[in-house]
Amino acid sequence: MLERVVRVINQFGIHARPSGTIVKIASKYPNKITLYYEENKANAKSIIETMMLAMPEGAYIRVEVEGNDSENALNDICNALTKNYEY
Repeated sequence: MLERVVRVINQFGIHARPSGTIVKIASKYPNKITLYYEENKANAKSIIETMMLAMPEGAYIRVEVEGNDSENALNDICNALTKNYEY
């Protein structure tokens, strides 16, 4: 299992569209990918769970990845969480 903590920089936080992007990326991997924000956790392959985290700008998110190719999955999810979306 690999994990990393990243900070959300998008000024609107992780809302519907970024959540959709995260789910799309996570779904490419067979890994179990879990996001943690404060006391809550979400399956990164679930749009509802990801949106329910309501991750605002400046939030610190712990990303945990289990399974094969964990490093690539972790990098891709962390990049999506730290992207500055312009929509």
